[in-house]
Amino acid sequence: MRTIEQFERVLTDRLLAVDAVRHVAAASLAEEMERRERLATEFAAVAARLHESIVVPRVTAVMQQFVEAKVTSTSTPLGLRTECQLPRSARYPAHTKLALSIARSPEATRGFITYSLEIIPVLMAFHGECHLEFDPSSPDETQITEWVEERLLEFVETYLRVGSEPQYHRGNLQVDPVCGMSLSVADVDEHVAAHGHTYYFCSAACRERFAAAPAFYLDRPYRMEATA
Repeated sequence: MRTIEQFERVLTDRLLAVDAVRHVAAASLAEEMERRERLATEFAAVAARLHESIVVPRVTAVMQQFVEAKVTSTSTPLGLRTECQLPRSARYPAHTKLALSIARSPEATRGFITYSLEIIPVLMAFHGECHLEFDPSSPDETQITEWVEERLLEFVETYLRVGSEPQYHRGNLQVDPVCGMSLSVADVDEHVAAHGHTYYFCSAACRERFAAAPAFYLDRPYRMEATA
């Protein structure tokens, strides 16, 4: 049987062993946190370079094609984000938001470029989100550039569909009273105000024929607004 002195020595040894394990764990954790902070700092520099040299110039080039587009770039907890807002208009009757973000994994060993697109209301099918993974220590800038350009070209094609998709223009369709063609108001230059109503035409020729004999054309069955 141990004496009390022996027991106290055993107890002290056990506590010292536990403290030693704790010190090792704390040192290992501090080393890991230092490593992650270093990787996060290195990633921030890589993300900033990719953002400024690849993402921003190409997004700007695209958005310059749309007068009402607003572009903002912000920092996020894990990287950078460029967002484009395109408000609803007669030509593009939907609220549209495009975003390209560069972010890291929590441990900062992987990088991601994410493309996301929102169109409200949703009246057609389109790709809403996808991402490209890259190695932050040696990013393939050619691959990243090609991927970003493909996504932006895909966006342009999708957004232009908003301007032509019949589902988005049901409220903006009119019928040319001369030839009976269905027209989107946003795309028509020729129009005439008569009898308290504005009439739209596919061409100057139709407008002139209408102006010469409006009563004749207003009696035709397809003079009303298009409903489909």
